[in-house]
Amino acid sequence: MKLGKFSVFVILCFFLNFNHSKAEKKYSTNLNSLENKSIIVDIKALDKITAKIFDLSIKIGDEKIFGNLKIKPLKCKNTNINSLIDTVAYLQVKDTSVKTNDQVFVFNGWTFASNPSLRPLDHPIYDLWLIGCRSI
Repeated sequence: MKLGKFSVFVILCFFLNFNHSKAEKKYSTNLNSLENKSIIVDIKALDKITAKIFDLSIKIGDEKIFGNLKIKPLKCKNTNINSLIDTVAYLQVKDTSVKTNDQVFVFNGWTFASNPSLRPLDHPIYDLWLIGCRSI
């Protein structure tokens, strides 16, 4: 029996979706298991005006003020994907100098220690980049 192009496409889509959902469950389980532990996120912060670099250590769920920025890490994880060790963190950053009722995050997403330019904070005065995370 000869398979048509559509049948091969459907089988391929099913196979790719199945493997993706298994990997997604595996990594989301690893991130959720860390919520009960005390984790510190280490961040380097640059003030572009003064050209000074600061080391910030923030506990998961806590907020820290740096200049006009309010930084809140929600998750941090050391990963080992395809034999590449990396640190990823989910950060929420607000600019407190903006005084509007509909204040939004200037950054809200995952950032990577090995490649901070992949999801950079776009701010005219400050730069932040992830160094790592550690449990206490």
